[in-house]
Amino acid sequence: MFKRKKHQINLVDRNEGIDYSDEFGSFSFSVCLANGVWEVELPGYKWEKGKPFPMNELHRYIGSYTDEEDEKRISPRVKSYLSIIWWFGIFPCWYRVRFTKKS
Repeated sequence: MFKRKKHQINLVDRNEGIDYSDEFGSFSFSVCLANGVWEVELPGYKWEKGKPFPMNELHRYIGSYTDEEDEKRISPRVKSYLSIIWWFGIFPCWYRVRFTKKS
């Protein structure tokens, strides 16, 4: 019998970010919706599950970034989540999803 791995994905900050958590930790990605396309910025930020997001006094991230292994595991799940959004729980909208590397 297969055990289903539990993960959770949420849109946050007025749809400007994605919070993802699973048994490996918690992750945050910047996202932007423009012209029916969700753009997800890689790499995302990684922090320990159950602890606050690590910021310094200037509100800059001071933790680690996601690696390729994390992104391979998380990207298909995030793409699946963002490709169809149910607004108000009853109106489905389909979107394209694009992943971009920060420069």
